[in-house]
Amino acid sequence: GPFPDAVVRDGISWGLTTNSNAQDTIQLKISGLEPLRTYNILFQSSISFNMFITYKIDAASIIRNAYNNGAGVDTLKNIQPNASGDVVITLIGDPGTTRGGILNALVVREFCGCIATCQTIEFNWRSCGEYRYQFKMAGPRLQ
Repeated sequence: GPFPDAVVRDGISWGLTTNSNAQDTIQLKISGLEPLRTYNILFQSSISFNMFITYKIDAASIIRNAYNNGAGVDTLKNIQPNASGDVVITLIGDPGTTRGGILNALVVREFCGCIATCQTIEFNWRSCGEYRYQFKMAGPRLQ
């Protein structure tokens, strides 16, 4: 797949086995982006059973079945941060009351609008709810 096995084996999860949909939606806030630039945001989710996850930024959204999804990457394209350089991502878990959601990988790539390969950017992210994660991410380009 497009990511190392260690990435696909791990991830953040929410709303699993709660027997309700009360915790099936979380938000992640990406900060420090250039407000006048646009970005492609890539998502990868994989789990060993059917789980439909919605990735949403403003009006743009994608729904993915994460079942054994070792190779599928979904992209929300041409996303522009707000004036503060922030993008808020809403992740919505499966409608089933015991399934929730999972996210194994998240990549933010500056959109070049050209054929040449763009640079992968470095950023920090954390969720905007009960769970807080902070990562410094940098690495090879995703082709």
